[in-house]
Amino acid sequence: MKKIVLALLSVCMIFATLTCINVIGSTNESVSVEYFEDGSYVIDEDSSGVALLATRTTKSKTSTYYASDGTAQWYIKVTGTFTSRNGVTECIDSSVAAEVYSSDWKIARKSASYAGRTAVATVAVNQLLNGAVVNTLVRSLTLTCSSAGTFY
Repeated sequence: MKKIVLALLSVCMIFATLTCINVIGSTNESVSVEYFEDGSYVIDEDSSGVALLATRTTKSKTSTYYASDGTAQWYIKVTGTFTSRNGVTECIDSSVAAEVYSSDWKIARKSASYAGRTAVATVAVNQLLNGAVVNTLVRSLTLTCSSAGTFY
């Protein structure tokens, strides 16, 4: 009898673990668009709205800059690692990735930081004309986890 109870308890624990992993892995994609006067625009994409059920979760958010003709020029991506213990959520690491798709742009600098429940990535991108810098765009992305474990 004792073995049967232990076997049933083991099966219940495995089922509960698989259920939590499934919820953690689900995403709610969010997309927003920002337009500029010259017709260019930026599309921000992130996986947000997922409750933080695990003790450690990594999330990211990406922003891609497009020329007025719709061709991608460059992107920035922030990735944050978050922990949750005893109802307290905090960001413990962040990183930045950035790349240009066009020879008309060059990454001047990029950085990542984190504090509290927030990961931040910043990139400065130089626009080039015949190899000379004619404009610099600075873009920052913020990824935050609420105290309830929701990402935005």
